[in-house]
Amino acid sequence: MEDKQGNIWFSVKGFGVYCYNGKIVKSYSKKEGLSSVVFNIFEDSNNRIWCNGFTGSYRLEGKSFIYINRNGPW
Repeated sequence: MEDKQGNIWFSVKGFGVYCYNGKIVKSYSKKEGLSSVVFNIFEDSNNRIWCNGFTGSYRLEGKSFIYINRNGPW
């Protein structure tokens, strides 16, 4: 997925999510609060990055992901 800033986001099964900005690759995994299996990555209308995996939905907040359930945080 390419976000509005031109970063390329992709997942690797069992290893988390990666973001390539044209120069470096940043990885996000369990250490940053993300599930190790991610199926979808998308950017919402507020330019927030979301990931969906086996265990639910996650949203990027700063340098880490937070778990989102039906009660939020939205």
